[in-house]
Amino acid sequence: MKPILYTLLILLVFSCSSSSDSTTESNKEAYRIIKISKPSDTFEPKLKIDALLSFYPNNKYTVITTNGEYLENVVKSSSDDKIEMIIDSTVYNFTKKEDKDTGWLTLEASSPVHPLEITLTKTDKLHYKKLDLLSPGRNWWRVKPTKKETEREIHTRLAAHLNYLIDYFQMVDDMESRTFSTEYLNLPLKLYGNGIAISRDYYKTPFEWRDSFYDDEDAYYAFNTLKKALNSIEKYPKDPKNHLVGFRKALKMMVSYIES
Repeated sequence: MKPILYTLLILLVFSCSSSSDSTTESNKEAYRIIKISKPSDTFEPKLKIDALLSFYPNNKYTVITTNGEYLENVVKSSSDDKIEMIIDSTVYNFTKKEDKDTGWLTLEASSPVHPLEITLTKTDKLHYKKLDLLSPGRNWWRVKPTKKETEREIHTRLAAHLNYLIDYFQMVDDMESRTFSTEYLNLPLKLYGNGIAISRDYYKTPFEWRDSFYDDEDAYYAFNTLKKALNSIEKYPKDPKNHLVGFRKALKMMVSYIES
């Protein structure tokens, strides 16, 4: 009786959730795109060299480019040697070819109408142990809204982005890495060893960040809100031994200000 009950509970959870409201997905396979062979420009432009492509058990996949652009779409079917994916509203029937010497995976679609070949290598960027920053639920703030947002909705979007950064710097710390990169983060802030800054000029923030809001008015409001949150920090919480600790503390103070 108990196994049946547990099965029903699991089905209920998945039927009541969507990829944009879950933060607990764990990727099945995560790759970095190292080569794209494109005889035409018929494929989704967000598939770029060094973009991170991650597959999920719920037949979803995500793509995050180095400049922070984001794509989420569907895997229609997959087997050991085939995978059918939707890319920019086009269905691609790929054949999987794995190079055992290099570990590279090549996806080759030989359709005469939409030929495309993508070469991938496994990566641990943006995911470590149970924390997966590639998942749909952790990246909803990157998705451009379909309508104007209220001030409260913009605040929620900003807080989600800042919490993402907090988790990223915690991940870097947990991995005991001596370096970090701002690639893939769509970062409107500037990070220094002794602090965080933001440009005085709205138009000097990354275009990809501004474009993640519904329109320029919403993005400008978000920019000013970030400035106010940053200026609300009276004394930067510098950590002499680990600047990642300072980043996390400062970002948490900004989240508190935005959510207040």
